[in-house]
Amino acid sequence: MNNDYLSKIPFITGCSSGIGLATLKGFLGHGHQVIGHSRNMNQELEVLQYKYKDKLRLLFADFSSQDEVERMWEDYLNLKLDIDILINNAGTKGSAKSFLDISQEQLDNIIQVNLKVPFYLSQKIIPRMKEKKWGRILNISSIGTKFGGSPQTSDYCISKFGIEGLTAVLNKNYTQFNILTNTLKVGVTKTNFHKDLLGKSFCARENLIPLKRSADPREIFEMMYFLCSPQNSFTSGSTITIAGGE
Repeated sequence: MNNDYLSKIPFITGCSSGIGLATLKGFLGHGHQVIGHSRNMNQELEVLQYKYKDKLRLLFADFSSQDEVERMWEDYLNLKLDIDILINNAGTKGSAKSFLDISQEQLDNIIQVNLKVPFYLSQKIIPRMKEKKWGRILNISSIGTKFGGSPQTSDYCISKFGIEGLTAVLNKNYTQFNILTNTLKVGVTKTNFHKDLLGKSFCARENLIPLKRSADPREIFEMMYFLCSPQNSFTSGSTITIAGGE
């Protein structure tokens, strides 16, 4: 990858585990300066912060609280670094209840984390991208939107339909400024998030995938890395599925 891409700074939300952690490690391993978000510090992040002390900046916030999100943004401004790439990866799995049992409070919470925060961050970051006439935004959705989710993931699925809509809106309004926005629709992946979401049915769910396995988080990162790069010079407003053939 050329030096121009290595100078681009990504901001990755939800980087403490799973796909977000693999993405954080991937960008750092390629030599980027990276800004990562997590709800709190953990051992994995401590190790990375020590190893990449000159490259990694961490911001902390519980995305279910808008006050914390806004405080995090103030912490970001103090870094005095431009964000060239926004990866809206952070998410919550929701109530794990059937549609008729989901409360308004539970719906509000998942919409806040999975949709309102990506909306807020995009609003904050796009003006500087417009000035530079370069930016990449990648929204992470779920294969669940293809099927309508499971009986226990209705609220999660609704929030992911919303983030796919956010991609369409940003594409329509900002691609003219060379800000390319895409959605990555991710299938079942070897992460604690998916194992918690699926529980005992994880192995049975893997068998429904044509490749008969779940993804490794690193495979998801490799697709992200291309979509966020200058090599992706003409793809915007797309929903790209990475789900083993589903």
